Amino acid sequence: MPEPLPALVAVVEDEDTLREAVGLSLRREGHRVGLHADGATAWRSFEATLPDLAGLDLGADDYLCKPFSMRELMARVKALLRRASLVARQDAATPAGDLLTVGPLVLDGERLTASWQGAPATLTVTEFLLLQALARRPGVVRTRDQLMDAAYPDRVSVSDRTIDSHIKRIRRKFAQLDPAFDGIEAVYGAGYRYRA
Repeated sequence: MPEPLPALVAVVEDEDTLREAVGLSLRREGHRVGLHADGATAWRSFEATLPDLAGLDLGADDYLCKPFSMRELMARVKALLRRASLVARQDAATPAGDLLTVGPLVLDGERLTASWQGAPATLTVTEFLLLQALARRPGVVRTRDQLMDAAYPDRVSVSDRTIDSHIKRIRRKFAQLDPAFDGIEAVYGAGYRYRA
């Protein structure tokens, strides 16, 4: 049986020096790397070969603000690839019936799919895990730390801002399905809760 290929990581960065530095660091970690100066170039490349890990606007699970340390970037890449591999392996191990229905929201933990009023919502794994953590206990406030534990089991350094950004993206995706969506409520100074 042939060895599996190393993960292909797409780097989309308009700053030449930073793009090359990130590519070099990823190669040192044993990854295959695709370097792209802009989103359009990256997208054309993805049509031929999908990467295992890519840029935020395409539905990423994490992000870093510039400036960032290469060590932190490599740690996050490793954690995201490990989690994606774990999710792929869990298909056979997940018990049947991992379906959560809260009003018009349906979450399928086996397939990592979500729908609102029967319409599918396209969520990343992290977004799914955050929404699932909130929807499992409607009305109960979940702190950002609890949400970080649910969405980032490896507990790579994640800031409150990361959780807030994911929640904002989840709300936006559901608002596209239903402009009246208000299922996720911020509780000032505490965290978030799912309204039943």
